[in-house]
Amino acid sequence: ARTNVLIRIDESTYDPEKSPMGEDHPMVWWHQVGEGRVLYSALGHTTATYDEPEFKIFIRNSILWLVGKS
Repeated sequence: ARTNVLIRIDESTYDPEKSPMGEDHPMVWWHQVGEGRVLYSALGHTTATYDEPEFKIFIRNSILWLVGKS
C-alpha cells in the first residue's frame, strides 16, 4: 500500500550537527489496504499537547476517518 504523508517537519530548522534527522521527516502518515485504514502520528510528545484544542480535533478526526465515519 502506498504511504501518504500528511505532516512533515521542515528539516532546515534543525542543526544537523546537534540532531540529524535526514532530509525527509514525516510526522503523520496514512495508508489503506483494501477496506483497512492505518494512521500513524508521532505528535504528542508531551502531556500539554493533549490539552490543546487543535490536537483534540486532530485525534477525533483521525479516529472518525479510521472507522469510516468522516
